[in-house]
Amino acid sequence: MNQVRFLKSFLKDRNIAAVTETSRPTIRKILSKIDFSKDLTVVEYGPGTGVCSFAVLKKLSPNSRFVGIETNADFARHLRAHKDPRFTVVEGDARDVKTILKSLGLAGADIVLSSIPFTFFPSATRKELVASTASVLNPGGSFIVYQYSPLMRGYLEKEFSEVRLAFSPLNIPSIFIMEARKTS
Repeated sequence: MNQVRFLKSFLKDRNIAAVTETSRPTIRKILSKIDFSKDLTVVEYGPGTGVCSFAVLKKLSPNSRFVGIETNADFARHLRAHKDPRFTVVEGDARDVKTILKSLGLAGADIVLSSIPFTFFPSATRKELVASTASVLNPGGSFIVYQYSPLMRGYLEKEFSEVRLAFSPLNIPSIFIMEARKTS
């Protein structure tokens, strides 16, 4: 999907917070936080056009699994056109992550990525999403949130004992990357 199509989706769907796709330098910074040397189960909330998803899929082992949970029907349709047996796209709500993983025969996730616009949600929804994510993460797993605001840092720190904050200025606009790790 190109930037023009992304912008058209942005104009049609008030729940899309970004006006452009995430930049390559930001994607590289996100990927640097993931250990691709082992089989992983990765979940992405709001994969959009798949910029991050497809970069992750290039690095995943053959026995890994990737689940994209997307609310936008146009984006979900676009993502499903990518034929990779490791990649499953679910048109649904990230709050249902536990049910979605169970329906796919997956017990948990090693990595959860999220670019969904948490600033659009009420505080209770933010808390619910962080708690449901923590509940599906395997020990040692990470919840990586990338947003235009560090707002989610406080929510992550209430649920996870280890939260790291990074910044990627080479994005339009600049973006914060928060990594919350579930201890063993």
